Amino acid sequence: MADVLDLTNSHLRDLSTVEISPTLTALDLTANRLQTLDPRVVALTGLRALNLRQNIIADATGVNECCCKGALEDLELRDNLLTEIPTLEGFSQLTRLEFSYNQIRSLPPLSSLTADPAASPPLLELFVAANKVAAIEALEGLGRLTHTENSIVCTIPLLQLAFAGTLQPRFYSLFLFISLIFVQIRSLAPLSSLTADPAASPPLLELFVAANKIRSLAPLSSLTADPAASPPLLELFVAANKIRSLAPLSSLTADPAASPPLLELFVAANKIRSLAPLSSLTADPAASPPLLELFVAANKIRSLAPLSSLTADPAASPPLLELFVAANKVTAIEALGGLSKLTVLELGSNRIRTIEGLGSQACLLELWLGRNRISKIENLGHMTALRRISLQSNRLESMCGIAACSSLVELYLSHNGIWSLDQQLTQLKALRVLDVSNNRISKVEHLQGLSQLEDLWLNDNQMPSLDGIEEALKDQVDSLTTIYLEHNPAAAAPDYKQRLLALLPKLQQLDANVLPEREQT
Repeated sequence: MADVLDLTNSHLRDLSTVEISPTLTALDLTANRLQTLDPRVVALTGLRALNLRQNIIADATGVNECCCKGALEDLELRDNLLTEIPTLEGFSQLTRLEFSYNQIRSLPPLSSLTADPAASPPLLELFVAANKVAAIEALEGLGRLTHTENSIVCTIPLLQLAFAGTLQPRFYSLFLFISLIFVQIRSLAPLSSLTADPAASPPLLELFVAANKIRSLAPLSSLTADPAASPPLLELFVAANKIRSLAPLSSLTADPAASPPLLELFVAANKIRSLAPLSSLTADPAASPPLLELFVAANKIRSLAPLSSLTADPAASPPLLELFVAANKVTAIEALGGLSKLTVLELGSNRIRTIEGLGSQACLLELWLGRNRISKIENLGHMTALRRISLQSNRLESMCGIAACSSLVELYLSHNGIWSLDQQLTQLKALRVLDVSNNRISKVEHLQGLSQLEDLWLNDNQMPSLDGIEEALKDQVDSLTTIYLEHNPAAAAPDYKQRLLALLPKLQQLDANVLPEREQT
Protein backbone atom coordinates (compact mmCIF):
# COMPACT_ATOMS: atom_id res chain seq x y z
CA MET A 1 0.00 0.00 0.00
CA ALA A 2 1.26 3.47 -0.92
CA ASP A 3 0.16 4.86 2.44
CA VAL A 4 2.19 2.31 4.43
CA LEU A 5 5.99 2.18 4.52
CA ASP A 6 7.85 -0.62 6.30
CA LEU A 7 11.62 -0.15 6.61
CA THR A 8 12.20 -2.70 9.36
CA ASN A 9 15.80 -3.96 9.61
CA SER A 10 17.06 -1.71 6.84
CA HIS A 11 20.18 -0.66 8.79
CA LEU A 12 19.51 3.01 8.08
CA ARG A 13 21.43 5.79 9.83
CA ASP A 14 19.12 8.39 8.31
CA LEU A 15 16.32 8.54 5.73
CA SER A 16 18.15 10.61 3.10
CA THR A 17 17.95 7.78 0.55
CA VAL A 18 14.29 7.03 1.22
CA GLU A 19 11.34 8.57 -0.56
CA ILE A 20 8.72 9.69 1.99
CA SER A 21 5.23 10.02 0.57
CA PRO A 22 3.28 12.95 2.06
CA THR A 23 0.20 10.72 2.23
CA LEU A 24 1.75 8.12 4.58
CA THR A 25 -0.54 6.86 7.34
CA ALA A 26 1.80 4.21 8.82
CA LEU A 27 5.60 4.23 9.06
CA ASP A 28 7.61 1.36 10.59
CA LEU A 29 11.28 2.09 11.23
CA THR A 30 11.99 -0.76 13.62
CA ALA A 31 15.58 -1.98 14.04
CA ASN A 32 17.53 0.76 12.31
CA ARG A 33 20.20 3.15 13.61
CA LEU A 34 18.27 6.42 13.61
CA GLN A 35 19.15 9.13 16.11
CA THR A 36 16.65 11.83 15.10
CA LEU A 37 13.36 12.28 13.25
CA ASP A 38 13.60 13.21 9.59
CA PRO A 39 11.93 16.62 8.92
CA ARG A 40 9.77 14.98 6.25
CA VAL A 41 8.37 12.60 8.88
CA VAL A 42 7.69 15.53 11.19
CA ALA A 43 5.77 17.22 8.36
CA LEU A 44 3.38 14.31 7.76
CA THR A 45 -0.17 15.34 8.63
CA GLY A 46 -2.08 12.08 8.23
CA LEU A 47 0.30 9.70 10.04
CA ARG A 48 -1.64 7.34 12.31
CA ALA A 49 1.09 4.88 13.37
CA LEU A 50 4.78 5.64 13.93
CA ASN A 51 7.12 2.85 15.06
CA LEU A 52 10.69 3.78 16.04
CA ARG A 53 11.44 0.65 18.05
CA GLN A 54 15.07 -0.50 18.42
CA ASN A 55 16.88 2.58 17.26
CA ILE A 56 19.40 4.77 19.12
CA ILE A 57 17.25 7.84 19.77
CA ALA A 58 18.32 9.64 22.95
CA ASP A 59 16.16 12.74 22.50
CA ALA A 60 12.59 12.48 21.23
CA THR A 61 11.63 16.14 21.59
CA GLY A 62 11.24 16.22 17.81
CA VAL A 63 8.00 14.31 18.28
CA ASN A 64 6.52 17.48 19.82
CA GLU A 65 6.84 19.24 16.44
CA CYS A 66 4.98 16.58 14.47
CA CYS A 67 2.13 17.81 12.28
CA CYS A 68 0.10 14.65 12.86
CA LYS A 69 -1.12 15.53 16.37
CA GLY A 70 -4.73 15.22 15.30
CA ALA A 71 -4.22 11.86 13.60
CA LEU A 72 -1.53 9.83 15.40
CA GLU A 73 -2.99 6.84 17.27
CA ASP A 74 0.02 4.59 17.91
CA LEU A 75 3.49 5.81 18.92
CA GLU A 76 6.26 3.32 19.73
CA LEU A 77 9.73 4.26 20.97
CA ARG A 78 10.55 1.00 22.71
CA ASP A 79 14.21 0.03 23.17
CA ASN A 80 15.97 3.31 22.50
CA LEU A 81 18.13 5.55 24.71
CA LEU A 82 15.46 7.90 26.03
CA THR A 83 15.84 9.44 29.45
CA GLU A 84 12.62 11.46 29.21
CA ILE A 85 9.18 11.00 27.72
CA PRO A 86 8.53 13.75 25.16
CA THR A 87 5.83 16.30 25.88
CA LEU A 88 2.79 15.04 24.01
CA GLU A 89 0.54 18.04 24.34
CA GLY A 90 -1.96 18.28 21.52
CA PHE A 91 -1.91 14.60 20.50
CA SER A 92 -5.65 14.10 20.72
CA GLN A 93 -6.06 10.65 19.14
CA LEU A 94 -3.39 8.54 20.86
CA THR A 95 -4.65 5.12 21.94
CA ARG A 96 -1.30 3.38 22.46
CA LEU A 97 2.07 4.52 23.79
CA GLU A 98 5.11 2.23 24.07
CA PHE A 99 8.23 3.50 25.91
CA SER A 100 9.55 0.26 27.42
CA TYR A 101 13.26 -0.57 27.64
CA ASN A 102 14.66 2.92 27.83
CA GLN A 103 16.17 4.89 30.74
CA ILE A 104 13.12 6.94 31.64
CA ARG A 105 12.99 8.06 35.27
CA SER A 106 9.60 9.78 35.58
CA LEU A 107 6.12 10.02 34.05
CA PRO A 108 5.18 13.73 34.59
CA PRO A 109 5.43 14.61 30.87
CA LEU A 110 2.33 12.48 30.38
CA SER A 111 0.34 15.06 32.34
CA SER A 112 0.34 17.20 29.22
CA LEU A 113 -2.04 14.73 27.65
CA THR A 114 -4.77 15.96 30.01
CA ALA A 115 -3.89 19.63 30.15
CA ASP A 116 -6.98 20.33 28.07
CA PRO A 117 -9.90 18.03 29.09
CA ALA A 118 -11.49 18.44 25.67
CA ALA A 119 -8.28 17.22 24.05
CA SER A 120 -7.75 14.25 26.36
CA PRO A 121 -6.81 11.25 24.17
CA PRO A 122 -8.67 7.94 24.37
CA LEU A 123 -5.49 6.27 25.65
CA LEU A 124 -6.06 2.53 26.08
CA GLU A 125 -2.57 1.09 26.45
CA LEU A 126 0.53 2.52 28.10
CA PHE A 127 3.79 0.54 28.33
CA VAL A 128 6.72 1.87 30.37
CA ALA A 129 8.30 -1.43 31.38
CA ALA A 130 12.02 -1.87 32.08
CA ASN A 131 12.86 1.72 32.84
CA LYS A 132 13.92 3.54 36.03
CA VAL A 133 10.56 4.92 37.07
CA ALA A 134 10.26 5.27 40.83
CA ALA A 135 6.61 6.30 41.14
CA ILE A 136 3.32 6.05 39.28
CA GLU A 137 2.21 9.64 38.79
CA ALA A 138 0.75 12.16 36.37
CA LEU A 139 -1.80 9.71 34.95
CA GLU A 140 -4.89 10.75 36.87
CA GLY A 141 -6.68 12.30 33.92
CA LEU A 142 -6.12 9.52 31.43
CA GLY A 143 -9.08 7.50 32.60
CA ARG A 144 -11.84 10.01 31.87
CA LEU A 145 -12.96 8.58 28.52
CA THR A 146 -11.77 5.01 28.88
CA HIS A 147 -13.22 4.56 32.35
CA THR A 148 -16.58 5.71 31.03
CA GLU A 149 -16.31 3.13 28.26
CA ASN A 150 -15.18 0.41 30.71
CA SER A 151 -12.01 -0.20 28.74
CA ILE A 152 -8.68 -1.49 29.98
CA VAL A 153 -6.52 1.55 30.51
CA CYS A 154 -2.99 0.59 31.50
CA THR A 155 -0.69 -2.33 32.01
CA ILE A 156 2.52 -1.06 33.60
CA PRO A 157 4.95 -3.80 34.74
CA LEU A 158 7.63 -1.34 35.91
CA LEU A 159 10.80 -3.27 36.65
CA GLN A 160 12.06 -0.72 39.15
CA LEU A 161 8.69 0.25 40.65
CA ALA A 162 8.86 1.71 44.15
CA PHE A 163 5.62 0.20 45.44
CA ALA A 164 5.87 1.64 48.95
CA GLY A 165 3.56 4.62 49.00
CA THR A 166 -0.22 4.80 48.94
CA LEU A 167 -1.51 5.59 45.47
CA GLN A 168 -4.26 8.11 44.93
CA PRO A 169 -7.71 6.47 44.80
CA ARG A 170 -8.61 8.52 41.74
CA PHE A 171 -5.69 6.91 39.93
CA TYR A 172 -6.66 3.44 41.03
CA SER A 173 -10.11 4.04 39.64
CA LEU A 174 -8.61 3.76 36.17
CA PHE A 175 -7.71 0.13 36.52
CA LEU A 176 -9.40 -3.03 35.42
CA PHE A 177 -6.07 -4.81 35.26
CA ILE A 178 -2.87 -4.28 37.25
CA SER A 179 0.32 -6.10 36.29
CA LEU A 180 3.45 -5.79 38.44
CA ILE A 181 5.43 -8.88 37.46
CA PHE A 182 9.17 -9.36 38.01
CA VAL A 183 9.64 -6.26 40.11
CA GLN A 184 10.95 -5.93 43.63
CA ILE A 185 7.63 -5.66 45.48
CA ARG A 186 7.82 -6.90 49.05
CA SER A 187 4.33 -6.02 50.24
CA LEU A 188 0.75 -5.64 49.02
CA ALA A 189 0.06 -3.00 51.67
CA PRO A 190 -0.59 -0.17 49.16
CA LEU A 191 -3.70 -2.05 48.03
CA SER A 192 -5.37 -0.81 51.22
CA SER A 193 -5.91 2.50 49.44
CA LEU A 194 -8.32 0.77 47.10
CA THR A 195 -11.02 1.12 49.73
CA ALA A 196 -9.87 4.33 51.37
CA ASP A 197 -12.66 6.12 49.55
CA PRO A 198 -15.64 3.89 48.66
CA ALA A 199 -16.69 6.24 45.89
CA ALA A 200 -13.27 5.83 44.31
CA SER A 201 -13.08 2.04 44.58
CA PRO A 202 -12.14 0.66 41.16
CA PRO A 203 -13.67 -2.31 39.38
CA LEU A 204 -10.44 -4.29 39.86
CA LEU A 205 -10.73 -7.48 37.83
CA GLU A 206 -7.19 -8.86 37.64
CA LEU A 207 -4.17 -8.43 39.90
CA PHE A 208 -0.83 -9.88 38.73
CA VAL A 209 2.05 -9.65 41.21
CA ALA A 210 3.94 -12.81 40.30
CA ALA A 211 7.70 -13.25 40.69
CA ASN A 212 8.25 -10.74 43.45
CA LYS A 213 9.27 -10.97 47.12
CA ILE A 214 5.83 -10.86 48.73
CA ARG A 215 5.62 -12.81 51.99
CA SER A 216 1.99 -12.32 52.98
CA LEU A 217 -1.49 -11.95 51.51
CA ALA A 218 -2.66 -10.12 54.63
CA PRO A 219 -3.19 -6.75 52.90
CA LEU A 220 -5.91 -8.36 50.80
CA SER A 221 -8.11 -8.23 53.90
CA SER A 222 -8.57 -4.54 53.22
CA LEU A 223 -10.49 -5.38 50.07
CA THR A 224 -13.49 -6.26 52.24
CA ALA A 225 -12.99 -3.72 55.03
CA ASP A 226 -15.93 -1.79 53.63
CA PRO A 227 -18.47 -3.97 51.78
CA ALA A 228 -19.58 -1.05 49.64
CA ALA A 229 -15.99 -0.44 48.59
CA SER A 230 -15.04 -4.05 47.79
CA PRO A 231 -13.79 -4.33 44.20
CA PRO A 232 -14.97 -7.36 42.21
CA LEU A 233 -11.61 -9.13 42.09
CA LEU A 234 -11.84 -11.93 39.54
CA GLU A 235 -8.26 -13.16 39.12
CA LEU A 236 -5.40 -13.09 41.63
CA PHE A 237 -1.90 -14.12 40.45
CA VAL A 238 0.72 -14.22 43.22
CA ALA A 239 2.86 -17.08 41.92
CA ALA A 240 6.61 -17.24 42.54
CA ASN A 241 6.74 -15.23 45.73
CA LYS A 242 7.55 -16.18 49.34
CA ILE A 243 4.02 -16.67 50.68
CA ARG A 244 3.70 -19.25 53.45
CA SER A 245 -0.03 -19.22 54.18
CA LEU A 246 -3.41 -18.79 52.50
CA ALA A 247 -4.98 -17.75 55.82
CA PRO A 248 -5.54 -14.10 54.80
CA LEU A 249 -7.96 -15.32 52.16
CA SER A 250 -10.42 -15.98 54.98
CA SER A 251 -11.08 -12.24 54.98
CA LEU A 252 -12.68 -12.59 51.59
CA THR A 253 -15.73 -14.04 53.30
CA ALA A 254 -15.65 -12.03 56.51
CA ASP A 255 -18.74 -10.25 55.28
CA PRO A 256 -20.85 -12.23 52.76
CA ALA A 257 -22.02 -9.05 51.10
CA ALA A 258 -18.42 -7.97 50.58
CA SER A 259 -17.07 -11.23 49.16
CA PRO A 260 -15.51 -10.60 45.76
CA PRO A 261 -16.37 -13.11 43.03
CA LEU A 262 -12.89 -14.64 42.87
CA LEU A 263 -12.71 -16.87 39.81
CA GLU A 264 -9.02 -17.78 39.51
CA LEU A 265 -6.41 -18.07 42.25
CA PHE A 266 -2.76 -18.63 41.28
CA VAL A 267 -0.39 -19.15 44.21
CA ALA A 268 2.05 -21.59 42.60
CA ALA A 269 5.75 -21.62 43.47
CA ASN A 270 5.49 -20.27 46.98
CA LYS A 271 6.11 -21.87 50.39
CA ILE A 272 2.56 -22.88 51.29
CA ARG A 273 2.25 -25.99 53.47
CA SER A 274 -1.50 -26.34 53.85
CA LEU A 275 -4.74 -25.79 51.95
CA ALA A 276 -6.69 -25.52 55.22
CA PRO A 277 -7.48 -21.79 54.89
CA LEU A 278 -9.54 -22.56 51.81
CA SER A 279 -12.23 -23.84 54.17
CA SER A 280 -13.21 -20.22 54.75
CA LEU A 281 -14.36 -19.94 51.18
CA THR A 282 -17.46 -21.94 52.09
CA ALA A 283 -17.86 -20.85 55.70
CA ASP A 284 -21.02 -19.07 54.60
CA PRO A 285 -22.77 -20.58 51.55
CA ALA A 286 -24.01 -17.17 50.51
CA ALA A 287 -20.46 -15.86 50.57
CA SER A 288 -18.80 -18.65 48.64
CA PRO A 289 -17.01 -17.18 45.62
CA PRO A 290 -17.43 -19.09 42.36
CA LEU A 291 -13.82 -20.27 42.30
CA LEU A 292 -13.19 -21.84 38.91
CA GLU A 293 -9.42 -22.41 38.81
CA LEU A 294 -7.02 -23.11 41.70
CA PHE A 295 -3.26 -23.26 41.07
CA VAL A 296 -1.15 -24.26 44.07
CA ALA A 297 1.60 -26.16 42.26
CA ALA A 298 5.22 -26.12 43.43
CA ASN A 299 4.60 -25.53 47.11
CA LYS A 300 5.08 -27.79 50.16
CA ILE A 301 1.57 -29.20 50.46
CA ARG A 302 1.33 -32.72 51.91
CA SER A 303 -2.43 -33.37 51.86
CA LEU A 304 -5.56 -32.61 49.85
CA ALA A 305 -7.80 -33.26 52.87
CA PRO A 306 -8.67 -29.56 53.43
CA LEU A 307 -10.34 -29.50 50.03
CA SER A 308 -13.21 -31.46 51.58
CA SER A 309 -14.34 -28.17 53.14
CA LEU A 310 -15.17 -26.86 49.69
CA THR A 311 -18.10 -29.25 49.66
CA ALA A 312 -19.06 -29.21 53.34
CA ASP A 313 -22.34 -27.64 52.30
CA PRO A 314 -23.63 -28.88 48.92
CA ALA A 315 -25.32 -25.55 48.31
CA ALA A 316 -21.99 -23.82 48.82
CA SER A 317 -19.94 -26.07 46.58
CA PRO A 318 -18.02 -23.88 44.14
CA PRO A 319 -18.00 -24.90 40.50
CA LEU A 320 -14.24 -25.63 40.64
CA LEU A 321 -13.25 -26.62 37.13
CA GLU A 322 -9.44 -26.83 37.23
CA LEU A 323 -7.20 -27.87 40.12
CA PHE A 324 -3.40 -27.81 39.89
CA VAL A 325 -1.44 -29.23 42.85
CA ALA A 326 1.61 -30.52 40.96
CA ALA A 327 5.12 -30.54 42.43
CA ASN A 328 4.15 -30.79 46.08
CA LYS A 329 4.45 -33.62 48.62
CA VAL A 330 0.95 -35.09 48.32
CA THR A 331 0.79 -38.81 49.11
CA ALA A 332 -2.86 -39.63 48.32
CA ILE A 333 -5.73 -38.51 46.10
CA GLU A 334 -8.47 -37.64 48.57
CA ALA A 335 -11.18 -35.18 49.61
CA LEU A 336 -12.34 -34.53 46.04
CA GLY A 337 -15.70 -36.23 46.47
CA GLY A 338 -17.78 -33.10 46.08
CA LEU A 339 -15.81 -31.50 43.24
CA SER A 340 -17.86 -33.26 40.63
CA LYS A 341 -17.44 -30.51 38.03
CA LEU A 342 -13.67 -30.78 37.76
CA THR A 343 -12.48 -30.94 34.16
CA VAL A 344 -8.69 -30.67 34.73
CA LEU A 345 -6.75 -32.27 37.60
CA GLU A 346 -2.97 -31.90 37.76
CA LEU A 347 -1.22 -33.91 40.49
CA GLY A 348 2.08 -34.62 38.78
CA SER A 349 5.40 -34.70 40.64
CA ASN A 350 4.02 -35.77 44.01
CA ARG A 351 4.30 -38.99 46.07
CA ILE A 352 1.07 -40.72 45.05
CA ARG A 353 1.12 -44.54 44.92
CA THR A 354 -2.49 -45.38 44.00
CA ILE A 355 -5.10 -44.02 41.61
CA GLU A 356 -8.07 -43.61 43.93
CA GLY A 357 -10.52 -41.07 45.29
CA LEU A 358 -11.80 -40.03 41.86
CA GLY A 359 -15.23 -41.61 42.03
CA SER A 360 -17.02 -38.29 41.57
CA GLN A 361 -14.87 -37.00 38.74
CA ALA A 362 -16.85 -38.38 35.80
CA CYS A 363 -16.56 -35.00 34.07
CA LEU A 364 -12.75 -35.00 33.99
CA LEU A 365 -11.27 -34.22 30.59
CA GLU A 366 -7.60 -34.14 31.63
CA LEU A 367 -5.82 -36.14 34.35
CA TRP A 368 -2.10 -35.53 34.93
CA LEU A 369 -0.36 -37.95 37.27
CA GLY A 370 3.16 -38.06 35.88
CA ARG A 371 6.23 -38.39 38.12
CA ASN A 372 4.57 -40.22 41.00
CA ARG A 373 4.94 -43.77 42.37
CA ILE A 374 1.94 -45.44 40.73
CA SER A 375 2.32 -49.12 39.84
CA LYS A 376 -1.12 -49.92 38.44
CA ILE A 377 -3.78 -48.29 36.23
CA GLU A 378 -7.03 -48.69 38.15
CA ASN A 379 -10.29 -47.05 39.26
CA LEU A 380 -10.82 -45.24 35.95
CA GLY A 381 -13.78 -47.29 34.76
CA HIS A 382 -16.24 -44.40 35.09
CA MET A 383 -14.11 -41.84 33.25
CA THR A 384 -15.63 -42.22 29.82
CA ALA A 385 -15.22 -38.49 29.08
CA LEU A 386 -11.45 -38.39 29.73
CA ARG A 387 -9.52 -37.09 26.74
CA ARG A 388 -5.97 -36.78 28.09
CA ILE A 389 -4.16 -38.79 30.71
CA SER A 390 -0.50 -38.68 31.69
CA LEU A 391 1.10 -41.42 33.76
CA GLN A 392 4.65 -40.75 32.66
CA SER A 393 7.56 -41.57 34.96
CA ASN A 394 5.76 -43.92 37.30
CA ARG A 395 6.26 -47.61 38.14
CA LEU A 396 3.90 -49.24 35.63
CA GLU A 397 4.70 -52.58 34.07
CA SER A 398 1.41 -52.89 32.20
CA MET A 399 -1.18 -50.61 30.61
CA CYS A 400 -4.01 -52.91 31.65
CA GLY A 401 -6.92 -50.88 33.01
CA ILE A 402 -6.90 -48.14 30.39
CA ALA A 403 -9.68 -49.60 28.21
CA ALA A 404 -12.56 -47.93 30.06
CA CYS A 405 -11.32 -44.48 29.04
CA SER A 406 -12.90 -44.89 25.64
CA SER A 407 -12.78 -41.19 24.70
CA LEU A 408 -9.03 -40.80 25.13
CA VAL A 409 -7.36 -38.65 22.51
CA GLU A 410 -3.90 -38.47 24.10
CA LEU A 411 -2.23 -41.17 26.22
CA TYR A 412 1.18 -40.57 27.82
CA LEU A 413 2.90 -43.58 29.40
CA SER A 414 6.59 -42.90 28.78
CA HIS A 415 9.39 -43.66 31.26
CA ASN A 416 7.80 -46.67 32.92
CA GLY A 417 8.61 -50.37 32.86
CA ILE A 418 5.85 -51.49 30.45
CA TRP A 419 6.66 -54.77 28.67
CA SER A 420 4.14 -54.71 25.81
CA LEU A 421 1.37 -52.82 24.06
CA ASP A 422 -1.83 -54.16 25.61
CA GLN A 423 -4.80 -55.44 23.62
CA GLN A 424 -6.94 -52.90 25.50
CA LEU A 425 -5.51 -50.23 23.21
CA THR A 426 -7.81 -51.44 20.45
CA GLN A 427 -10.78 -50.00 22.35
CA LEU A 428 -9.42 -46.45 22.26
CA LYS A 429 -10.80 -45.60 18.84
CA ALA A 430 -10.41 -41.82 19.24
CA LEU A 431 -6.71 -41.97 20.12
CA ARG A 432 -4.51 -39.48 18.25
CA VAL A 433 -1.35 -39.43 20.39
CA LEU A 434 0.27 -42.48 21.99
CA ASP A 435 3.52 -42.00 23.88
CA VAL A 436 5.08 -45.21 25.24
CA SER A 437 8.72 -44.19 24.81
CA ASN A 438 11.38 -45.26 27.29
CA ASN A 439 9.80 -48.57 28.26
CA ARG A 440 10.67 -52.23 27.60
CA ILE A 441 8.44 -52.87 24.58
CA SER A 442 9.79 -55.32 22.01
CA LYS A 443 6.99 -55.39 19.42
CA VAL A 444 4.50 -53.08 17.71
CA GLU A 445 1.07 -54.66 18.12
CA HIS A 446 -2.58 -54.17 19.13
CA LEU A 447 -3.08 -50.95 17.18
CA GLN A 448 -5.81 -52.27 14.93
CA GLY A 449 -8.80 -49.99 14.65
CA LEU A 450 -6.88 -46.87 15.73
CA SER A 451 -7.42 -45.13 12.42
CA GLN A 452 -7.09 -41.62 13.88
CA LEU A 453 -3.65 -42.14 15.40
CA GLU A 454 -1.33 -39.32 14.31
CA ASP A 455 1.61 -39.43 16.72
CA LEU A 456 3.26 -42.67 17.85
CA TRP A 457 6.24 -42.48 20.21
CA LEU A 458 8.06 -45.79 20.62
CA ASN A 459 11.63 -44.59 20.90
CA ASP A 460 14.00 -45.93 23.57
CA ASN A 461 12.45 -49.39 23.79
CA GLN A 462 13.73 -52.89 22.99
CA MET A 463 12.42 -53.66 19.48
CA PRO A 464 15.00 -55.87 17.74
CA SER A 465 13.72 -55.37 14.19
CA LEU A 466 10.96 -53.98 11.98
CA ASP A 467 9.57 -57.43 11.25
CA GLY A 468 5.78 -57.25 11.10
CA ILE A 469 5.68 -53.45 11.13
CA GLU A 470 3.56 -53.30 7.95
CA GLU A 471 0.84 -55.49 9.46
CA ALA A 472 0.98 -53.71 12.83
CA LEU A 473 0.49 -50.26 11.29
CA LYS A 474 -1.92 -51.12 8.49
CA ASP A 475 -4.74 -49.10 10.07
CA GLN A 476 -2.50 -46.05 10.50
CA VAL A 477 -1.21 -45.80 6.93
CA ASP A 478 -3.45 -42.84 6.19
CA SER A 479 -3.24 -41.13 9.59
CA LEU A 480 0.29 -41.28 11.05
CA THR A 481 2.20 -38.03 10.59
CA THR A 482 4.85 -38.55 13.32
CA ILE A 483 6.60 -41.70 14.48
CA TYR A 484 9.55 -42.13 16.83
CA LEU A 485 11.44 -45.43 16.78
CA GLU A 486 14.98 -44.20 17.37
CA HIS A 487 17.16 -45.77 20.06
CA ASN A 488 15.72 -49.20 19.36
CA PRO A 489 17.93 -51.91 17.84
CA ALA A 490 15.53 -51.86 14.87
CA ALA A 491 16.52 -48.27 14.03
CA ALA A 492 20.01 -49.44 13.07
CA ALA A 493 18.72 -51.34 10.01
CA PRO A 494 20.09 -49.95 6.70
CA ASP A 495 16.62 -49.67 5.20
CA TYR A 496 15.02 -48.20 8.36
CA LYS A 497 14.09 -44.81 6.91
CA GLN A 498 13.17 -46.03 3.44
CA ARG A 499 10.92 -48.75 4.80
CA LEU A 500 8.93 -46.39 7.00
CA LEU A 501 8.63 -43.76 4.30
CA ALA A 502 7.26 -46.34 1.90
CA LEU A 503 4.82 -47.62 4.50
CA LEU A 504 3.49 -44.26 5.74
CA PRO A 505 2.75 -41.81 2.88
CA LYS A 506 1.45 -39.07 5.26
CA LEU A 507 4.56 -39.11 7.45
CA GLN A 508 5.94 -35.64 8.17
CA GLN A 509 8.36 -36.43 10.96
CA LEU A 510 10.54 -39.49 11.54
CA ASP A 511 12.20 -39.43 14.93
CA ALA A 512 13.65 -35.96 15.47
CA ASN A 513 13.82 -35.25 11.73
CA VAL A 514 11.16 -33.22 9.97
CA LEU A 515 10.69 -34.39 6.41
CA PRO A 516 10.53 -31.17 4.34
CA GLU A 517 9.49 -32.95 1.18
CA ARG A 518 6.38 -34.17 3.01
CA GLU A 519 5.37 -30.96 4.79
CA GLN A 520 1.79 -30.10 3.98
CA THR A 521 1.18 -26.67 2.57
